[in-house]
Amino acid sequence: MKILIADDELMVHEILQSVCGQLGYETVSVVDGQEAWEKITEDEGIRLCIIDWMMPGIDGPELCRRARERKDCHYLYIILLTSKTNSSDIVEGLNAGADDYVVKPFNFEELKKRILIGMRIVELEDRLLAAQGNLQNANSRLEEKVFERTKQLDCLYQDLKQNFVQFIRVFVDLISEYDKGLGEHCKRVAVVAKLIGQKLSLDETELEQLEVAALLHDIGLISIPRTLQENAVFLWDKNNQDQSKQHPLIGQSILKRVQSLQEVGNIIRSHHEQYDGRGYPDGLKEEAIPKPARIIRVADEYDRLKQSSVKNVRLSVQQCLNYLQKYRRSILDPNIVDAFVKALQN
Repeated sequence: MKILIADDELMVHEILQSVCGQLGYETVSVVDGQEAWEKITEDEGIRLCIIDWMMPGIDGPELCRRARERKDCHYLYIILLTSKTNSSDIVEGLNAGADDYVVKPFNFEELKKRILIGMRIVELEDRLLAAQGNLQNANSRLEEKVFERTKQLDCLYQDLKQNFVQFIRVFVDLISEYDKGLGEHCKRVAVVAKLIGQKLSLDETELEQLEVAALLHDIGLISIPRTLQENAVFLWDKNNQDQSKQHPLIGQSILKRVQSLQEVGNIIRSHHEQYDGRGYPDGLKEEAIPKPARIIRVADEYDRLKQSSVKNVRLSVQQCLNYLQKYRRSILDPNIVDAFVKALQN
């Protein structure tokens, strides 16, 4: 796999080529946006792009948009280089199609980690798309026999659906290999979310979608440096906090490239919204927040409370529930809190 470097500064080119070379990746270098676009469309070996925001010809955000509009091609992981640090600029870059951003002047070690994360995501996405392709091929073969083997086809289709969910579970196991705390948190949230969904009488399809969304709800955090995640939240400065708040958007961006996971991506985008409209990234409130996202928010809060401690003493279930009750109608949907409490009582 090749890395495209697009920047009009010679010194930046040399630095980026050196960093990529140290990581063992072949690079393709260009100095303007038009040339970068030509390389992207011609060279299928390019899988990751490091693109400067301000370039002659086509700027970074426009290049991102063009790359995302391409059909029937492999996905490009795009890191946007910028001296812009405002949250609005970061959101603009992500909305244009960038997967990550690096602020100039950049830290070499951080840049290496971001490149490695990007390549890891490209590899995981290739595996996910291959698995989806295998499922689609299997479905096509089964459909040819649908008239004569209806019952058998239905059984096989259910098996395929189960395999898809199982693949997602395996994918979360891979996340656990990268960050055990993150992966195990996602698994626990999925268990609690499914319990709430059953109490709310969601049907089988809705429960399956809820479980997948819960398993992947924090996938965007793998693009946040682990050194930042390992620090307590109260030690973060405003830039760190703003960076962390991008993870629902990053999670949606990762999943939207897979057709069958786009609705799951929409749920993940909203899992930090608040019932009173003071959440992020869109400030949605009450019923405007997707119901699965409201369920995941309750499950997420419960798990974080259950894993926390005061003076090295874990909070009891009742203490956690008292907290959830305190923030019903502000942060949390009161109906979902009530359903969770009843589910635990049963």
